[in-house]
Amino acid sequence: MRAEAITKALGGRWFGRNGIARCPAHSDRSPSLSIADGEASRLLLYGHAGCAYDDVYHAVREQLEGHFPKAEHVPIVDNTTSRAATSNAHRAGTIWNTSVSIEGTLAEDYLRSRSIMCDLPETLRFHSALRHPTECSLPAMTALVQRTDGNQLGLHRTFLGPHRPVKSRLQPSKAMLGPCKGGAVRLRTGNSGLIVCEGIETGLSLCGGTESDFAVWAALSTSGVKGLRLPEPRQFNASLVVAMDGDLPGRKAGSELAQRAAAAGWMVETVSAPEGLDFNDVARGKEA
Repeated sequence: MRAEAITKALGGRWFGRNGIARCPAHSDRSPSLSIADGEASRLLLYGHAGCAYDDVYHAVREQLEGHFPKAEHVPIVDNTTSRAATSNAHRAGTIWNTSVSIEGTLAEDYLRSRSIMCDLPETLRFHSALRHPTECSLPAMTALVQRTDGNQLGLHRTFLGPHRPVKSRLQPSKAMLGPCKGGAVRLRTGNSGLIVCEGIETGLSLCGGTESDFAVWAALSTSGVKGLRLPEPRQFNASLVVAMDGDLPGRKAGSELAQRAAAAGWMVETVSAPEGLDFNDVARGKEA
């Protein structure tokens, strides 16, 4: 089954050489899965929301059972060691270094329009013209994805409208670049405890409504929450709060992180947004 057929079977859009569809590996509110045909009949799957290749591949197979030939062999490439991954890591660093302070930019306006009124961290910047997967250029909020030691892993991009402080209508509106696995965007510093959530907007809303001596990290996706590399408990007084989105994938990911953290010596509290919402939705006055 070729990439175009898979894209259409997933309800996505085909652009001639590649397609975009909702990722079946997580609760995808907007299409974030790129699909293309590679060399030697390889199927290329890239989850811009950060889902691991294995998770995406098996979720696609499960969803398309009966249409996805079981005999078809799709090589699974370890992208962390590929030349493409090295190139993406370099691009991520270049984009970050050419981004500017978020203050007074379209990216700040976008966040303020979502009822985010806290101080914005230096891990968020603005770029006036980034290439979107559909090949056009758009302004974007850029976010630094860091390892537990603070070094850069990769970059998260939120594409914006060309003239208005809203997310782009083009899909995906959010995408990662570089080896982001295990990392997070650090939205607030603190040493009394650590709050982990999924999205950047969610994390910033939590910054405005929680104790200021708790650090806040956004893991960027359900896969990111499950696979987050936690620091040593003593760095944050061994206190961890897992703030989960109000859907089944979000709660499942949060529970997996909580169990792993408890086994590593953390005192863990879990909180969930109302059904169908995240904590930014709550801050904006949305109701379940």
